Amino acid sequence: MNGMNDRDLAAEEASPILGELTPRQRRRAFARVAVRSVITVALLITAYALIDPRDLAEGNLGARLVFALVLFFAVLTAQFFAIMRDPTPEMRAGSAMIVAVTLLVLMFSMTYATLAATNPDWFSQPLDKSSAIYFTVTILGTVGFGDITAVSESARWVVTAQMVLDLTLVVALGRVLVTAARAGRARQARRAPGADQAPEQNDPTS
Repeated sequence: MNGMNDRDLAAEEASPILGELTPRQRRRAFARVAVRSVITVALLITAYALIDPRDLAEGNLGARLVFALVLFFAVLTAQFFAIMRDPTPEMRAGSAMIVAVTLLVLMFSMTYATLAATNPDWFSQPLDKSSAIYFTVTILGTVGFGDITAVSESARWVVTAQMVLDLTLVVALGRVLVTAARAGRARQARRAPGADQAPEQNDPTS
């Protein structure tokens, strides 16, 4: 029992949970994660603003969508392992959620803007990159105002793919990130000084 208590104490001293951080430590941890999140989101938005949808118009629609989804899940995988290595995995999980949602919105917004640039009649009204973000967010929020709708079968399939991915995001992504945070906390506990030391046994012959 004493050995287990020693391991728990060593783990907590090596990487305290958020509730045990001092206010100053908590502010520094939050600032570090917030700055990383802001920079990442800013870079994603900048890339979205600079890319011309007409430059992406060439090629197969299905192949482009599959590539975008593979990129999305690759980013999520990288975030998962980053959470496990972070000293405050709970905060990093929240940051990863922000990045994932931003990437999902921009990815589908660019897809809709590209489709509208090459096939204007696929939607009920013309879409630029700003209105494409609006359309994507209404789908993500299941609002469905109806002012912009997918008219063609191909556009509706893309919207359906986003709906399915949105459901996956809501149901599974939060759980996955929480799992990563817990795994990171457990990993830090195992690597804490003294965590692998066996408890001392009293020699009955002494």
